[in-house]
Amino acid sequence: MTWDSRTIDDQILCLARLTGASDTFVGEVRALFVRRGISLDSAVTPFLAALEDAFLREERMRGRALSLAEADTATAALTLRPITIVLRPERETQPSVPGPDELQ
Repeated sequence: MTWDSRTIDDQILCLARLTGASDTFVGEVRALFVRRGISLDSAVTPFLAALEDAFLREERMRGRALSLAEADTATAALTLRPITIVLRPERETQPSVPGPDELQ
C-alpha cells in the first residue's frame, strides 16, 4: 500500500476528470462525506478504494445509458422512416367484386 497525501476532495476531482463524471455526481459524493461528518480535507487513503469503485460504477452506468439511448435512436430511425405509398391505376374499368365471375 502506498501513502497518498491527497485529500478526499482532491481525489474526487481527479476521479471526476478521469471518468468524465458530471458536476451533479461530484456534488452528491461530496455531500455524502459531509453528511457523515467527514471533512473533505481529510486524507483519502481510507476511502480511496470506495471512491474509485463509485466513480467507475457511475462511468459504466453512464456508458450503458448512452448505449441504450443510441439503440433507441437507431430504432426510432428505423421506425420513423418515410413510407412511400404508390397508387396504381386500376387495370379494369370496374372494381373487382369477390364472387363468381359471371356475377361481376
